Amino acid sequence: MLMKTLTIFARLALVLVGLSALGCGDSTPSGDSDAAVSDCSAAGQLCATLSVPSDFAATPRNVYVGLYASLPPAGPPDVMVGSFPATSIAAGAPLRLTIDGVDEVGDYHVFVALFVEGGGNFQPEPGIDYQLITAPHTFGAGPVELGALSLELAE
Repeated sequence: MLMKTLTIFARLALVLVGLSALGCGDSTPSGDSDAAVSDCSAAGQLCATLSVPSDFAATPRNVYVGLYASLPPAGPPDVMVGSFPATSIAAGAPLRLTIDGVDEVGDYHVFVALFVEGGGNFQPEPGIDYQLITAPHTFGAGPVELGALSLELAE
């Protein structure tokens, strides 16, 4: 039991280190919902336009992005892409993310969590924070454009 508890704390410590590094690449969040997807053109870029439900009334803090090689997600992601400011996202005001430096190679599901005031810090708090996970996307063959993604309340 003690070993299992220590393993859980070790994993949480890894997540903390990853989050404190604020990602492996740079991000350019934008509140411009009309941003063209053509801005995702460089190798190693991961791009998406995130939106929240029309009844979203929370105060956003940050968005976290990670990559999982398989589902269901268990433990920390295989790749911690980073944590980025998301204060401009609101109902009717999507957030455009363009993240540079995502140089992984292979097929990954993209996990996105929107942390809001009163919610979680390291994993989404059910009923408070928002999240999504995509179908697998191939990384390492140019930019990865996810298009428009809708975040849903974490369960």
